[in-house]
Amino acid sequence: LRLISEQDEYYEVNYPEPPPTWAMAVAFIDLCQAQYPGIKVINLDSILDESDFGKVFMVGARRINRMLSELQEAGYVEIFDSVPPYGVAILRTDTTPLLERMYANESLD
Repeated sequence: LRLISEQDEYYEVNYPEPPPTWAMAVAFIDLCQAQYPGIKVINLDSILDESDFGKVFMVGARRINRMLSELQEAGYVEIFDSVPPYGVAILRTDTTPLLERMYANESLD
């Protein structure tokens, strides 16, 4: 994770590199299936506001919103953010295409 680096005689705490969007997307779909079984629309605040999902990936609302936007473009979710209560509808749960995108975007460094 590269959270800590050694600098001469002391250690420096670094900001983590953001995870790949598609890795977060796969985890998000899995989380929704486990935490909200049978529920098709999830309150957006429960995902964004100090959520455990964000804490696991050490990301904030901005990065989660970006992931949700990409999931919407891929046809996995529909975001309802024009009038409260804001929500996210889960449209698809097959994560295989997301995993394929994730591995296609990884470099072989």
